Amino acid sequence: MTGAAAVRYDLVIIGSGPAAIAALDGMSGPLRIAIVTGETLPADRRTWLHPKVRAVAAERGEHAGVADLLGGGKQGSKSLWATAAIGGLANYWGQQFVAVDAGDAWPADTFRSHADYLTEVDAIESLFRVGGGEALDGILPRPGYRLALPRLLTGSTDVPAAGLSAMREVFATAAGKFSSDIVAGRAHSIAPDRDGWMVRLISGGAIAAKRVLLAAGVIGNAQLLLRSFTDLEAASFADHAPWMLYASGLRPLLRSRPDFAPNHFNALTIEQHDGATCTSFASLYDMSLADLNLLSAAIVGRCFSVLRGRVAPRAASLVTPIQLWTRRSIVRIEIASMGTGIVARSGGAMRSGRDPALADMTALLRAVGGRVLRTSLTAPGLGFHYHDLQVRPRGGAWRGIADFLEDRTGPGVICVDGAVLDAVGCCPPTLTAMAKARRLAARLCDGGADILRSEPEQTKRPPDRTAGRTG
Repeated sequence: MTGAAAVRYDLVIIGSGPAAIAALDGMSGPLRIAIVTGETLPADRRTWLHPKVRAVAAERGEHAGVADLLGGGKQGSKSLWATAAIGGLANYWGQQFVAVDAGDAWPADTFRSHADYLTEVDAIESLFRVGGGEALDGILPRPGYRLALPRLLTGSTDVPAAGLSAMREVFATAAGKFSSDIVAGRAHSIAPDRDGWMVRLISGGAIAAKRVLLAAGVIGNAQLLLRSFTDLEAASFADHAPWMLYASGLRPLLRSRPDFAPNHFNALTIEQHDGATCTSFASLYDMSLADLNLLSAAIVGRCFSVLRGRVAPRAASLVTPIQLWTRRSIVRIEIASMGTGIVARSGGAMRSGRDPALADMTALLRAVGGRVLRTSLTAPGLGFHYHDLQVRPRGGAWRGIADFLEDRTGPGVICVDGAVLDAVGCCPPTLTAMAKARRLAARLCDGGADILRSEPEQTKRPPDRTAGRTG
C-alpha cells in the first residue's frame, strides 16, 4: 500500500477470516480502519494442501489461499500453512456452526455466564443462513448418542445461497460499516511507533495506527509475533486433531437422512453426551455426494479441469470416512524461532486403545451394521481446530498470547481469534471463536471511538522496545 504510513488509522485489523468478521460486526463508532486481508501470491503447486482446499479451489478456478508455509519438521511429515484468503478456511469446507453446551469449554473468561455466551452466538448467527441440525431420533440403538443432520453454514443474510462464499459476503458487509481501507497483502511484523503502532507489510509498505487487532489465525499470529519480538524463541499451539475412521456397511445409516436434507457430502453427525457435556463429536461423510476432484485430490494429490463439476460415483459410498473428535485427541505443535519450521509435534503417538470415546464409537457403528476397516489419528496440525497459542521468551516460561500482549503492549495490540481460546470442546469451535471475537471487539469500542483515539494516562504503558527489531 503505497504511502500507507502517511495515513494514521484508529485501528489496523490483521486478518480477514471469521474472527475478523465477528470483530468488525461487534465494533461501533466512527472508526478509520485498515484491514490487512492476508491475501498473497499462489502457493507452489508442489506444496501439500488438504485435499478439500485443493479441490474447492480447482472447482472455482482460483488458486488456494494459503501462506506462511511451515516445514514438516521431519522427513515424511506434511507441511502446515495459514489461510491467506478473505473468509479463511470457511471458503473450503462446509463450515459447521455449533454452539457448545454449558458443560463444555465455553469462554468463561470473556462471558458472565453460558447464557451470556449464547447472546453473542445469536448475534453471529444473525449474519448468516444456517441449515440442518435436525435430530434423527429412534435410529441409533444406544442411549447417550444423538444422530443429526450437520448444522452447516449455507449463506449470508444478504446472499442466502452464497454457500462456501458466505464468509466473503459477510466480510464485505461488516467492513462497509466503517471508513475502512482494504489492504490485499500480508503483515510481516509490528513495532512501536510514537504513541501507536506500525504494521510492516511483506510487500515493503507500512501502516500506522493507534492500535492493532490480531485476527490472522493461530499460525499467522504465531509467525507475526516471532518476527516482531526478537526475544521470543518459540511458539506453541494446540490442535484438536480428530480420529479418522474408515467404515463399511453404513449405507443404511446414510440413507436414513430425510428427503429435505441437502445433498452435501458432510452427511450426518453423531454426538455423545454425558449430561450437559459433549464427550465426542463425529462427522460422517457420504463420498458419493462429493466432487470428483475431491477424490482425485485425496488419492493422487491433484485436481483436473476435466473433472470440474462432476460428482463422485455412487460406489464411493461403500466406504464411509468418519472424523471423530474426543476429549483426548488434543495435540500440540511447536514452531521454531522466526517461524521457519516445526520443531516438535506431540500427541501423535497416542494409541487408539487409550481413548474410551473411540472404543464407544466403534461399538456403536458395529451395532448399526458397520465395520471399521481402519483407524488413525490425524497428524498434529492437520485437524485445523487450532487454539491456545503460547509463546516463550528466551530463558522464560510459556505464556498465553493474551497475557504476553498485555504485558508487552498494554492495550495497544490485542488478539481476538482462536489463538485466545484456552480450550475447545469436542464440537467444531468456529462459532465459539467468533462469539468471543465479537465480544472482545465490542469491549474495545465501549464508549465509542474514544477508547481507540485517546487512552487515559494512568492506563498507558511504555511500548516494548524488543518489538520490531530485525537484528
